[in-house]
Amino acid sequence: MGVQGWLDGHFRAHKRILIEYPGEAVSEADNEQTAALAIARAMVIVLALYTRMNILHRGIDANNITYLMVGGRLQIKLLGFNNSIDMAIADERQLRPEIAVSPALASINSLENRGAPTPLDDPESLVNLGSWLGIFGINKAERAAYIAGLPKNPHLPIMDWNRGTTADIAGRKRDHLATLEAFDTKILLYMRENSPLRPLVENMYIALFLHPGCYGVTLLTDNSIARIEDGNIRAALLAIPVINGTRNPLILRHAVLVALIANILGSLPQH
Repeated sequence: MGVQGWLDGHFRAHKRILIEYPGEAVSEADNEQTAALAIARAMVIVLALYTRMNILHRGIDANNITYLMVGGRLQIKLLGFNNSIDMAIADERQLRPEIAVSPALASINSLENRGAPTPLDDPESLVNLGSWLGIFGINKAERAAYIAGLPKNPHLPIMDWNRGTTADIAGRKRDHLATLEAFDTKILLYMRENSPLRPLVENMYIALFLHPGCYGVTLLTDNSIARIEDGNIRAALLAIPVINGTRNPLILRHAVLVALIANILGSLPQH
C-alpha cells in the first residue's frame, strides 16, 4: 500500500458523520491557523472535563474535534463520547477498557497498560494529533500535495506510530518523545517551518513531558538513575516500582498533576 492509501485508510477509519452539530471536523480545516486554535481549545476542553467533572474523553481524533466560525469567533465542540469514563464512579471493569483511539494517537500509558485510563491520556493524544496533522497536512488536499513531494516509499519516523504491536509503538514513542532534541529531530523537523501547529505542538509537548517533577519518558534502570547528580531526583525515581527491570518516570507526573495541568494551559495561545 502506498503512503496515500495508508493515510486515507487511517483517516477513513475514524470518520464520523457530523449530523447533530453544524461544523467542520479539524481533519478538513481550511488552514493550519484554524486547526492549531481548534486543537488548543480542545486541550482546554479535555482538561476542564477532568478537573470540573472527573470525565476522561478517551476518543481524541481529528474527526471528533469540530469547529464553527460564529461572528468572527471560533467555536469548538468535542464529539465522540462513546468511550468516555466518569472517574468518580468508574468500576474496575471501566478502568481497564480497550484502547479507544488509533495507536498513532494513543498515549504511551494506554498502549502499555491495555487502555487503563489516566487524566493525561487525552492531552497526550492531542499532542500526537497535532504532530500528525502538522506533518501530513490538515485536510485531504494538503495530504495529497505533501505526499506528491516525497520520494518513493519514504520512511517518516511518525509512520512508526501506526505500525507493529502496541508495545512496539509505545517503545518508538518513548524514543521520539525522550528529549526535546529527539522530538525536534524525529517529529518537529518534518513540519513546515512556518506552520502554526509547530510551536503549538512543541509547547504542549514541553508542558506535558518536561515539566519539573516529571523527569521525561525514558524507562530508567537503577544504573542510569545512579548517574543523576540531584539526590532528590534520584530518591523520587528510586521510589517508583520496578517492572521488568526498569522504572517508568511517567508515573511521577500524577504527583504534580495540578501544576502540570496549569503548565499545559499556560502553554496554549491566549485567544
